[in-house]
Amino acid sequence: MPRITRAVLWTVSALAIVQFLQWTVVLPADVQAVLGFRRGDMDLGRWWTTLTFPLAHRDLTLLLLNVYALVLFGPRLEEEWGTGRFSALLAASAAGAWVLHLISGNSGPLLGASAAAFGVLTAYSVRWGRLTQLLAGGLEVRGRWVTVFVGAMILLVGLRAGEGGGAGFLAHLG
Repeated sequence: MPRITRAVLWTVSALAIVQFLQWTVVLPADVQAVLGFRRGDMDLGRWWTTLTFPLAHRDLTLLLLNVYALVLFGPRLEEEWGTGRFSALLAASAAGAWVLHLISGNSGPLLGASAAAFGVLTAYSVRWGRLTQLLAGGLEVRGRWVTVFVGAMILLVGLRAGEGGGAGFLAHLG
């Protein structure tokens, strides 16, 4: 298992800082209003929300699952691809969620890093899905099934939590 890499560390740190701010300094609703993307934000000159929506989460469980996916699968990808290419994957995944959010017509805010987590899970599964991984308790499972399990947990928690508007959470599959 590769050590924690630069882009993964910076991403997880940014997510932790925003969550800390929501718990201590600023009301969660205010953080989500400033960082989350809503339809019409571009018309209002709030262009930065297209970049910041992955940083704010409504649900701690979903944040922890996203971080888990990034930390567990991201370093190996970043080590093989390099920081620039891995960062581009994170950005492209978030952009895909943003586009799907626009296409879906969802009026709720788009929040959370689940799209980045799904992008990392998919890339990892494509690259190392056939390899066997040793899990806790000595259980050996192919990598693709580990990513499917983690992805299913993120999806189920996201749909339950209503991150981005319940069914609108499906935009995170971008």
